[in-house]
Amino acid sequence: MSLVQPLVSVVVPVYNQEMYLESSVNAILHQSYRQLEIILVNDGSTDTSTEKLHDFAVEDSRVLVIQKENGGLVDATIAGIRQASGQYIVFMDPDDYIGSDYIANFVQALDLDTDVVAAGFYHDDRHMLTAFSLKEDRIYKGEEISFLRRHLLDPVEGSAISSYLFVSRWNKMYRTSCAKNVADKFEEYKDISLGEDTIFSYLMLLECTCVKTLKLVNSYYYNIASSTSMMKNTATIRHISNARKVRSAFGDLLTSTGEDRVQADLLYYFLIESLLTRLLSIRDRGQFIHVYRE
Repeated sequence: MSLVQPLVSVVVPVYNQEMYLESSVNAILHQSYRQLEIILVNDGSTDTSTEKLHDFAVEDSRVLVIQKENGGLVDATIAGIRQASGQYIVFMDPDDYIGSDYIANFVQALDLDTDVVAAGFYHDDRHMLTAFSLKEDRIYKGEEISFLRRHLLDPVEGSAISSYLFVSRWNKMYRTSCAKNVADKFEEYKDISLGEDTIFSYLMLLECTCVKTLKLVNSYYYNIASSTSMMKNTATIRHISNARKVRSAFGDLLTSTGEDRVQADLLYYFLIESLLTRLLSIRDRGQFIHVYRE
């Protein structure tokens, strides 16, 4: 590491996640890397999340709570980015959790010119952990980053999601100045509520000049089991509608930068495949058939 203890901002958008906050926020508070600014964005929660966030702020002076009207995940993410004063920034979903060295591992990998550092992670499906590693330890600079943009989603690997970088916000650390520039462009996508991370990652790859990828499986635990229930027909229809919306928006972004729309189609495939997998896991044959026909 060429940097000495940079301040890292941790942004957590929160909407009605009372049952997970003790686990997720305490995991941040107990990071081995202490130079943190913890920004909890309360996106108009109507449960006890508001009170819990207040308690965290009282407990630890590193915690800052932003109170705002409900505007969705993109809007809450932007609010957190704009508040951030750290040199680097990471994101965490409130229903996920991280190991004690999660941020330290990123900081250790930073070089002076690093804009983004990405690592592997774990899927946590009811405490059944599956490790996902990135393809290689590598540094991408300048025009090499266009390769990452073209391979955010890639059918060659047998899955729509490529392992060069992965599409999420939360398996990466970013230079905050780059994230703030991306936030201005991300404003256009406030109505996207599914697959928005892919758009954020693509915009970041347009902005940054140095990306470092690590084969390390870092201790981020993505909580699959907490995903919104698909037991109701209305939720299934909404998921399909939102998947179509992000396919259109991402496709337009791709064509505006000279790329074809195939990655948008791959994203749609991934989102629908994920839905079908969840329906099969709850043995809902009727809903499965409905989605298949759609």
